[in-house]
Amino acid sequence: MKTTKTTAAAREFAAAARAAGWQISTRDNVVTITKHFTPGSREQFVALDGEYYGILSMVKARGGSMWGTDGSGVGGYSAMLHGCFTMNVSGVSPSFIAAL
Repeated sequence: MKTTKTTAAAREFAAAARAAGWQISTRDNVVTITKHFTPGSREQFVALDGEYYGILSMVKARGGSMWGTDGSGVGGYSAMLHGCFTMNVSGVSPSFIAAL
């Protein structure tokens, strides 16, 4: 595959996410990162809540949004209960997703 700015950005994102222990998945124009932690651990939840944005901000997206189980809504309760922190970003270009 020819290296373009998009493929280089996708590789950089994937390397950073995996190095930090996040799992990556895609569907349509959405990139999802997931990381498990000890259910009920406020310390681990807060660490992940502070970590995800820097990683997901590396994803090339236009006109989409970011959502998931962060501390800004009811999703955070679910994350704390189940020990699974998941964040999504939509509006991701097909070429970025293909490069992953």
